[in-house]
Amino acid sequence: MRKIWTLDWILIFASALIFGSGLLALYSLSTAENTLSINPFTRQIAFAIIAIAALSFFAFFDYAYLRAYSTVLYFATIAFLAGVLLWGATVRGTAGWLAIGPVHIQPVEFSK
Repeated sequence: MRKIWTLDWILIFASALIFGSGLLALYSLSTAENTLSINPFTRQIAFAIIAIAALSFFAFFDYAYLRAYSTVLYFATIAFLAGVLLWGATVRGTAGWLAIGPVHIQPVEFSK
């Protein structure tokens, strides 16, 4: 319970405010345009649920635990980036993605 009070509540509130304004814009677009199978508003809500779960996990995760695995994580990241060079998929003109079934992953985001 003590860790909840140590969170940066101003940052969380500002992120929620920006997210809410983005949702408002997507909602107005999704009501005007009904040609997509899944409208952008519903899709963004699904991504928000995933993001809130990830935020909750990483906010309370002790990252010092990863120090023992830093070398393995480093070389795994290099391998994923090399995999993009060999098997990269082009998405919206950018060849920086790995296609795993219907899901496209951008390994450079993990390496950051």
